[in-house]
Amino acid sequence: MSLLSLTTRWPLMLSALFWAVSFCPQSIHAATIMDTDSNLEMAVSVLDWIHNAEGGYFNPKQALQKTENSTQSPVGVFAVEDIEEGEVLMTVPWELIIKSHDKNEEGQMCCGTVAAVLKEMKLGEKSKYHPYPAYLKSQPDNDLPSNWSEKAKDLLYEIVGVPQGNDPRTSDFDSIPPEEPIEWLELDFNQKCHGSRRDNMARHAALLVVQRSDDYIMVPGYDFYNHRNGKYHNTEIRWEHESPHVTKASRAIQKGEQIFNSYNFCAECEGRRSHYGAAEILRDYGFVEEYPQRWYYNNLGGTIQFDIDEDEETGEVKIVDWPTRFIPKDEYLRYARVWVRRQLRRQRRIQNLNFHRTKWPKIPEREWQIIWDFHKGNTLALELAREFLDKQYEQVKLESQGGALQCSSPGDAACATNVTAALTYEEGDHHYDLLKYEPDDLDYISPTCDNGEVMMFHDYTHLESLQTNYQPVGFEYNEEMDDVCMDIDNIVQICSCYRPQYHEFVTHYAARFIDTVKRVLFVGGGDSMLLFEALKYPTLEKVVGLELDQTITRKSFKYFQTQPHFDDERVEWWFGDATKSMLLLPEEYWGSFDLVLVDLSETVMSLSVTKELDVFDALALLLNKDGVIVKNELYLEHFSDVFDYTVQILYDSPIICSQVVALGSNKVDFLHDDAKDHEIPNLLYTPLTKDDNRFDLMHDYRKNDARAIGKCDTITPPIDTSKQDTSAGILEIVNAEEVSIAFDDKAKIVKLLQDVATEQGFTVGPSKAYSGNLVVAVLKEGYIAARLWPEHNYIGFDINLWGKTFEIKSLKKALTKAVESSLVSAYKIVVGGMFGSSTWKEDQVKIGPYSKTVTNMNRNCKERETSPDVAPIPKRAIEIALNQTFTLLDSAYDTVTVGVVCGLEGSDCMSFDIADSNPLVTTVFKFQTCDSLESEEKMFQCEKALAEQWQDFVNESNKPFDMLMVDSSAPYEMLQIFNSILDADEVRESVLNTVNVVLAFTAEPKEEKFRKFFLDRYRIQHGDDPVARAVFELTHAGEDVVEIGLVYCGNTLYVYSLEAVEHNIKERLTDVKVELTTINAGLFPYDFDFEPVNFEQKDYDNAPGLKQYAEQHPLGRQNVFQLEANRPDVELKFDGLFKMLKTAIQTAGFDASAGKFEKTQKVGDGGLIVYSSQVANVVLVWDGRTHVDLNFFTFEEGRGEKVNGSVPEKFITGFLRASEKSLKINLRDDQPRGTGRVINFSSDLAPEEEAATS
Repeated sequence: MSLLSLTTRWPLMLSALFWAVSFCPQSIHAATIMDTDSNLEMAVSVLDWIHNAEGGYFNPKQALQKTENSTQSPVGVFAVEDIEEGEVLMTVPWELIIKSHDKNEEGQMCCGTVAAVLKEMKLGEKSKYHPYPAYLKSQPDNDLPSNWSEKAKDLLYEIVGVPQGNDPRTSDFDSIPPEEPIEWLELDFNQKCHGSRRDNMARHAALLVVQRSDDYIMVPGYDFYNHRNGKYHNTEIRWEHESPHVTKASRAIQKGEQIFNSYNFCAECEGRRSHYGAAEILRDYGFVEEYPQRWYYNNLGGTIQFDIDEDEETGEVKIVDWPTRFIPKDEYLRYARVWVRRQLRRQRRIQNLNFHRTKWPKIPEREWQIIWDFHKGNTLALELAREFLDKQYEQVKLESQGGALQCSSPGDAACATNVTAALTYEEGDHHYDLLKYEPDDLDYISPTCDNGEVMMFHDYTHLESLQTNYQPVGFEYNEEMDDVCMDIDNIVQICSCYRPQYHEFVTHYAARFIDTVKRVLFVGGGDSMLLFEALKYPTLEKVVGLELDQTITRKSFKYFQTQPHFDDERVEWWFGDATKSMLLLPEEYWGSFDLVLVDLSETVMSLSVTKELDVFDALALLLNKDGVIVKNELYLEHFSDVFDYTVQILYDSPIICSQVVALGSNKVDFLHDDAKDHEIPNLLYTPLTKDDNRFDLMHDYRKNDARAIGKCDTITPPIDTSKQDTSAGILEIVNAEEVSIAFDDKAKIVKLLQDVATEQGFTVGPSKAYSGNLVVAVLKEGYIAARLWPEHNYIGFDINLWGKTFEIKSLKKALTKAVESSLVSAYKIVVGGMFGSSTWKEDQVKIGPYSKTVTNMNRNCKERETSPDVAPIPKRAIEIALNQTFTLLDSAYDTVTVGVVCGLEGSDCMSFDIADSNPLVTTVFKFQTCDSLESEEKMFQCEKALAEQWQDFVNESNKPFDMLMVDSSAPYEMLQIFNSILDADEVRESVLNTVNVVLAFTAEPKEEKFRKFFLDRYRIQHGDDPVARAVFELTHAGEDVVEIGLVYCGNTLYVYSLEAVEHNIKERLTDVKVELTTINAGLFPYDFDFEPVNFEQKDYDNAPGLKQYAEQHPLGRQNVFQLEANRPDVELKFDGLFKMLKTAIQTAGFDASAGKFEKTQKVGDGGLIVYSSQVANVVLVWDGRTHVDLNFFTFEEGRGEKVNGSVPEKFITGFLRASEKSLKINLRDDQPRGTGRVINFSSDLAPEEEAATS
């Protein structure tokens, strides 16, 4: 149901009128009429008509009276007697209601209703609804902005913000609600209803329907009730098709109270409870509502929504409700704060410079006043939002530092206190930016093409959906495109059609900066596609993969044929929580990898590995001194905090439109270092190693100063061996095939396990053979389990170590050598450990990121050499550097026009002299600093004068500026003024050419940061690529720095051009160090004709994967359940765990008495229990605290699905129930055991002809 559109519009001439209605049994008449206005008489006649109709009723306890200071109508309905809750106020019979012929028609302008109203208005007194059509016809036709004067529309659009361009990401970025503020006639009436622009009565009828209809019906009399929310709203309505329309009192109404309806908070107004407020009421009803008001803003990457109200005693207006779901979180909070500030400055700029009555003389007074009220309301709402968001930011900051919760809702007392926010804001009513730090809030996340239809996957066949132990996963296939896609959490992760665009570029773009690729680590690449790329390097010695979810790896092998290569000695998989996995990586891994490839979500990246390190910090420590780390998505800022050199690349990709990848290194300078062609065969990626292509993908670049940002301290804390705070272990799954030794005698295998463990330095405990095929050797440091299949020449080893985990590789190698296996597949699962382990102190210094003392990843922390005897950077050097910046425009224009912002008249202006003497420059225009900028009014006057000078010059010369130079003599206030001028899109686009440069320089970059922020703002103002914010540093005698900053717009080859400028300056300045330290580009270009390169699944070499898929022979199913205490007060006991295990075995359908239990304690603070039978076996490990691992194996795999009927589910359900819910599953791994390099369960091994990609 659309929402009510009902209000009364009384002519302004009646503002002094007071009148009331009294009632007789059969009539309604004006008891006191101080004016004989026919309009009012018609209103009375409408009520009389309703009251006298069969079934009609108008309650005599109410009357029409004059309203005081109402913004919507001078007349309203008031209670003349007390009215009880639920009392009927008015009943309008169905026969009296004008309606559309189509009861299913939706929208606020129902075309059928418009036609019906128009028909009755034309009939006049002959209408069966008379006098209502006559009353409607008498109402003004210009109440709504859609039919205001043209000048009023222009001013309203200036306040709302006219959408800029066609890019759907930015067209509304600097606009505020309402959307389509004046479009009811142009879009709905003309296009939807096929109305005529020349039929004024029809247009009038259409706007009346917008204002007064309730869905598809026009209810006479009901539209006499005005609108107001909050405590003032005191009505409710009930109606159904072909039934009377009834208005009742929703609460007791006292005599003298006005009776109000609500246009967005009525009982049937659910669709307007959000994203509808004061702005939409102006658009749809033509007035600015009285307090309370709802405001929402949705063009800032999300939506904020809040209600404001006025204190009746103090007159203070404040936020009274801000629903939690509309409070921005995380990065969005930063962006929301910036966006609100920008809108406040824009509104105040309009107020200070444009909102003058003399500038808009042709706007009727009523329209002018409504626009002014709307502008004031928006400005106040934005100001209140700014204060609230600043306090939210402070709250988040305090919480992150362990502080107390400061406020949770606008009404809290703590929220009313003053707090210091990281972002500053201007005091007073001026609109000038303080030119201090603000986060970059451009919407880089939105798609860069129209991929909405593609993302629906309409032409794809659904292959499989499943809930893994961690996430929902789905696979789809398009036969025509031969395209397989995988989604996680209903978000597409990868498709065959763009595998090269992601995995080839992520791997090989980074590898081109590595001389010899030997060691690679990837995180999150469970689909094995990064592994596929890494294995292309013939020099590769080790590749390590960290992945949480085994199911992703196994299902990707099934549908993409991407082999995990468990059988390759160079490949090492660690399945489990990455934060735990990294704590177990051995000492020699840290600082050893050439490439670290990261494919993790932002949430995971923010998790802690240690108290000092999050996931990203820890991953950075894995790189060797020459290594490169790569992260998908927007990570330039994060990388810039951790690495000396960072770069961000951008390129097209099917389905997702574009791909962004960030790279970081402490040795590789991505802008200046040569790249190497490794001659790796690829489907798409070509080596970018030549002068004419090496920067083709580069979007952003940074050279970062580690010392300046405080990143040069040693981060390794002393290792505390006085107590054991944590415990973790490794379970290595080893499938030893083609075993040559005889192993029918299980006792010999027991002896073999003991001997191998002893030779490798482990301490052997009780070991034995069990019923079924299980053999277990218990160690002080863990255990080794072997499941024997002599008939298949196969042994399935489980090597579970909680001590000396750094020796697990040598132990695995020794075991497989001892059984003479010629085909070994292996991978690791990170599991629980053992408190009180005999080796835990030794382990602390052998594993994890603190096994080595690392000083923030080999960053360049050398002190700058300084010399007091060396003179400052000479003026000549600055002149040479500035002159080279004009070459950025050399190829764009035959003539170059430059504007220069100088200091006060009579002061030196180096920039003007340089521009005036440069042969490339044909015209120079000087902006002199205005006198006396100490007051806001003086700044307003200066801004108007400068803007007029600039526009006049451009109009007269017919030549916009190609460059705007801000001289070092120009003061802070002038940069504020020019920032304001450039902030208006239409002005900026008219006075600057398409290819343009805005430049500012300073010899005091630390003291004059406002120049830097002025340029940062201009990059944001320009927004869309191609645009590049660049910084050139000239250094001399260490600390002596001249910073030349610029924003370069309109050239897609900006990286090549900027690097060329740097090169040219260096050639001319041999005694000054010159560095291009920053290239920060804009919003990724939107591609309206997106036609990417697509690939098919058959383009990849599927043969090896299909061969392995067909050779698999699962022999059983293994489940590893990791349980944690469900409550802080849980205390586990060894005997209690034994009882839980027995219960779980019985619940799984096994006879516990038919198997054998073996309990082993004193392997630390915990213990180990082994159960074995002919059909299943379990190894339980308790860490002595609150963690339990259950290594469950059954030959009865069935289909192995996670349903109540499957054996594993029965087993774990029984165990948890027996624990009386004191334990919960924290992590879980499911894997098949068998031969043929088994990866998939039996349920996955469909006949080959059924495979989608066979």
